[in-house]
Amino acid sequence: MIVVAIIGILSAVALPQYLQARNAAAAGAAVGEALGLAKECATFAASEVGAAPTANGSKNVTVDSCTTTGGSVTATWTAGPEGIACLDQKSGATDASAVITIADSGALSCVIK
Repeated sequence: MIVVAIIGILSAVALPQYLQARNAAAAGAAVGEALGLAKECATFAASEVGAAPTANGSKNVTVDSCTTTGGSVTATWTAGPEGIACLDQKSGATDASAVITIADSGALSCVIK
């Protein structure tokens, strides 16, 4: 009986930490995927070679636009994780998306919302 109580207490402490770590990992993966697509879009915008990238099959990343004059890519996640990095920006606990803007020169900038 005591062992069951100890396991219950440990799981009550560990489960929220696990869920937070899982959400942070998913947020980091979404931002990483968005940055990869943004770099592809930047290459396309700067060189006009190949085709514009798409986010086919991605649930948390969308290519809002990608043309020879630039574009934007958005990553979304469940709010909660802090410190998710996107270029020089870091997320807070209430942030749930990052918009990466691509200039016609290929330069990238990120805004976390």
